[in-house]
Amino acid sequence: MKAADELLDGLAEAGSRLVPVRLCAHLLGPDGRPAMEDPTVFPPEIRSFAREHTAGLERLRERPEGPVDWVLLTTAGHVERGGPRAEPAPRAGVGGQLPAREGEPGRRIGKENGMREEEKE
Repeated sequence: MKAADELLDGLAEAGSRLVPVRLCAHLLGPDGRPAMEDPTVFPPEIRSFAREHTAGLERLRERPEGPVDWVLLTTAGHVERGGPRAEPAPRAGVGGQLPAREGEPGRRIGKENGMREEEKE
């Protein structure tokens, strides 16, 4: 979180816009839980990785009226190398959460889908 604080402080001085790109870990699922808390999406061995990356987002949310203009882009929930091309993802809108698709299996992120071993810790 120190890195997020320093980034926000520096951008406030510079008057720049921040556009971070994050994993889908913070998006809420149909049950209202963050995706990282759903074992069908995130295996337990990468949950701490997801929590660490979500901590920076919490810092941004703590400063809604701050001097830094920011917007967060989130990657797709299902990552699969060489898999079939998926239909376009639904739009969550401003401040929204990704809606569930009818009949959609749980999204899954893990080593078998391209996560490098060193990213798990």
